[in-house]
Amino acid sequence: MKNKQLPFWLILFSIISILLLATLLKDGMFLDGLVNGSIAKNMAFGDGSFWALQYTKTFPHPFYDQLPLAIGIQSVFFKIFGDHLFVERIYCILAAFITGIFIVKIWKHIFRDNSELAALSWLPVLFWIITPLVFWSYTNNMLENTMSIFDIAAVYLIIKALSTNKKIFFNLIISGLLILAAFFSKGPVGLFPLATVFIYWLCFNKISFSKTVIYSSIVLFSVILLLSLLFLLQPNSLYVVSKYLSQQVVDSVVGKRELAPSRYYIIGRLPLELIPIILLLLILTAVYRIKQLKLVANPDNRKMMFLFLLIAISGSLPIIVSLKQSGYYLVTSFPFYAVAAGIFAAPMLNTFLQKIKTQSRSFKIITIITMILFCGTFIHSFMQTGKVDRNKDFISDIYNLGKVAPKDSIISICPNMVYDWDLHAYMMRYFNISLDGQNKHKYYIINKNKKCELDKDYNKVEIKTNIYEIYKRK
Repeated sequence: MKNKQLPFWLILFSIISILLLATLLKDGMFLDGLVNGSIAKNMAFGDGSFWALQYTKTFPHPFYDQLPLAIGIQSVFFKIFGDHLFVERIYCILAAFITGIFIVKIWKHIFRDNSELAALSWLPVLFWIITPLVFWSYTNNMLENTMSIFDIAAVYLIIKALSTNKKIFFNLIISGLLILAAFFSKGPVGLFPLATVFIYWLCFNKISFSKTVIYSSIVLFSVILLLSLLFLLQPNSLYVVSKYLSQQVVDSVVGKRELAPSRYYIIGRLPLELIPIILLLLILTAVYRIKQLKLVANPDNRKMMFLFLLIAISGSLPIIVSLKQSGYYLVTSFPFYAVAAGIFAAPMLNTFLQKIKTQSRSFKIITIITMILFCGTFIHSFMQTGKVDRNKDFISDIYNLGKVAPKDSIISICPNMVYDWDLHAYMMRYFNISLDGQNKHKYYIINKNKKCELDKDYNKVEIKTNIYEIYKRK
């Protein structure tokens, strides 16, 4: 049966190569990813610390808009590899790989008594990676990439403990630690695995309600106890968490930060992101019905499907509490939607695969074709190295400005450019240059398309730019 899966694994890795690798090897990144990388780089080289994050020298610091764990882990990669643009890329690929491994581990645990369905572990990974926000997140260095690892690992341990009735207390305590790590990666949105024990009881009813309460309490109290110990041993952590909750969470709930079009924006966004999965399920179901194949329903599989669907919903629905919403907040819930979809599709798909003869000529041809496809997509991805597919004029300007302005410096900008967040992010990440819209420094950047009063003691530096100009004090 393993040989039957080889073409599908090759197709999966080809898709991953196109969706992740080809994009990551290009220059340019979403603003949040640049900011995350900049702070991690700063921490690695002594600007700021784990409990006192620093973005730029002119931004308020410590930087309390994010909790420090995901950024702190990434800073280790900067210490290892140095200040290179591919550090975030390596980190993102590794984060995706680890999350994919846990999807496979969950799948193999679900079907530990069914080797044929267990062999289809590529299926939920495929459903996961083709979700638009998933591959977008992993190509833009989002904090959700790290948080997803902790959340899926926590869910895996909880389900493994409850379904096997082995090492229950140990696994539940470790899952509490992982949930706390998810919280310190991106905040309260990572706490949804706390509901896993109750959802398991709701779907399977294999444990009593009293045990459900006890097991849920163990996970919750593990989080509370570990958090309390952290606050006791590291007093700075309490201040950082309180500042973060005040600036990000409370202000978001009451609507003082960036607002979504509607409180229910995330509910409308979710089905749009699941369209690729839904389409594949519809096609598979239609072919299955047309072929009039027989399928023996397994009640436990159906219960397991609802288990993961409810876990996914528990990671999505609570987001409506906040008026600040973005689609990528859903990223940590998508592995569970993918597993639920895989459980639904696997028995139907398996009926088709049972007809495959691995010794047939057609199967060998398909295997060769998928090998060529994988090699082709892998080569194509590496051919994208250094190319720019977004904001080409802007990024070209960044490099040209960086050739003139000294690294590790502070540069003046027009006051009306203070909110040019991309300029701040790229100059800091690429050249460790901070921008100041209030004070005068040796170099001065203006936007050609914005009016700016410039002192006569600045001379224009003649370089080829599209959007910006740079001046040097006489």
